[in-house]
Amino acid sequence: MKKILAVTLTAMMLLINGLAYAQPEKLLEPSATFDLEVTLPEGASLEQTMVNDELSLIHILFEDEAMPGYTVLISYSEEYGQSMMADLTAEQLEALYQTIAPEMQDPSYEMRTLEDGIVMMVVNENTENDYAYVITIYEGYFIQAYIAHDNYAPLTTQEVDALIALMDNVYILPPT
Repeated sequence: MKKILAVTLTAMMLLINGLAYAQPEKLLEPSATFDLEVTLPEGASLEQTMVNDELSLIHILFEDEAMPGYTVLISYSEEYGQSMMADLTAEQLEALYQTIAPEMQDPSYEMRTLEDGIVMMVVNENTENDYAYVITIYEGYFIQAYIAHDNYAPLTTQEVDALIALMDNVYILPPT
C-alpha cells in the first residue's frame, strides 16, 4: 500500500511540475533562415514586435510583480557573419563586452557553456541599481536578453539563472 501511495504521489508531482510550463509558443520569425519557439514558465506571457526587417523585440512578462521582466532583442550582425558565440576569440569576446559595458557603472562578465554546448555571455551591473544582459550569437544573429526588476532591485543568482534556462529553452526551427 505504501509503495502504491509513493508511486501515485510521485506521478502527481511530475504531472504538476509538467503543468508549470505552458505549451511551446512560436516567436515571430526573426530570420528567413530560422524560426524560434520557447516554452514559457507558468505565469509568463509574451509581447512581440518586429521593429523592422532586422530587429525583433520580445518582452516576457510575469503575473507575479516580484519577478523581474525580460526583454529579448534579436538582430542580425554583419560583424559576426555566420558565427556562433563559441566561435569567437577571447579578443572578440572582450570587444563584445566593451560595447555593452560603457552604459554600466560597475560591470562584470562571465562566460557560461550550457549542457548542449551553447555559449552565453552574462554581463552584470554590480551596483544597487541592478540589471544584467545574457547574450549569445547564433549564425550571425545577436540574441540579447535583458533582465531587471521594475525598481532595479538587486537580482539574485537564481533570477539570472532562470533567464539563462529560459534562453536555453528557445528552440531554433526550420522556417515554416
